[in-house]
Amino acid sequence: LKQYNLSEFGVTLFDAVTENDAYDYFRGNRIPLLMTDKYSRAGRAAACFASHHTLWQEVADSGKRKLILEHDAVMTSD
Repeated sequence: LKQYNLSEFGVTLFDAVTENDAYDYFRGNRIPLLMTDKYSRAGRAAACFASHHTLWQEVADSGKRKLILEHDAVMTSD
C-alpha cells in the first residue's frame, strides 16, 4: 500500500498496541487476561489482541463495513 496514494482508496493506517501498553489496555477495557504462562508469548499475544480489539470496536461503533488487513497483507489480481 505504501506505493499508492492511500487516501485515494480511503485507507487509514493505525499504530499497533505495543507489548508495553497491552496490559494497560486490558485493564482499562476490563478484559480479563487469561494468558499467564511465563513461558508463553503472552505479552505479544496480548498486544496483538488489543490492536485487533481496538479496530473491531471502531467498526462496531461506526456501523459501517470495513476491511481490516495486517501490515504485511498482499493483494493480487488473481
